[in-house]
Amino acid sequence: MKKIDCHVHLGNGIKMQLDEYTLLKQMDKAGVDFAITCPMDRYLTVANREGNKLIAGAVKNHPDRFAGMASVNPWFGKEACDELRKALDDGLMGLKLHPVIHGFRLADPLVYPLLEIADEYKVPVYVHTGTAGIAEPFHAAELARLFQHVNFIMGHGGASDYYNDTIRALEFADNLWIETSRNGPANFCH
Repeated sequence: MKKIDCHVHLGNGIKMQLDEYTLLKQMDKAGVDFAITCPMDRYLTVANREGNKLIAGAVKNHPDRFAGMASVNPWFGKEACDELRKALDDGLMGLKLHPVIHGFRLADPLVYPLLEIADEYKVPVYVHTGTAGIAEPFHAAELARLFQHVNFIMGHGGASDYYNDTIRALEFADNLWIETSRNGPANFCH
């Protein structure tokens, strides 16, 4: 059975720095065969082109070990749409949206142009969930119902505040999936 880590951030962040070669060593030590990578911190928020280029480079260097998700900030409008197309054309295989870091409510129409591009390219959209009022599982379900030909991945399974809503949200859309990183046992203790 192949072990896949579905959520890894690469780059130089405030709390963490991780390059592709260090990640490969960590993966080998942990017995992980493949990782889906995305940009972190400023690369995720404002330096989207730089972050997407970093991820695309890692994927090109190690296609047997990495796939990459592009990140664009929807507040950049047409610039975000152009960057998403470029990143997907450069070999990235999906879009990561982080409403908390980007500063929008997950189901806001602000993201619709990006989701139309995801639909056009037939790529999945990973959405951070678990933040009250901004990124709840039912917001992800709302998007999945509006964009029925796009597969949505509910990042962190609604952890930590909305883990109870996660399974229920899945019932509302067949194109909504759950990813459980950062959703350890402590999130389920009462």
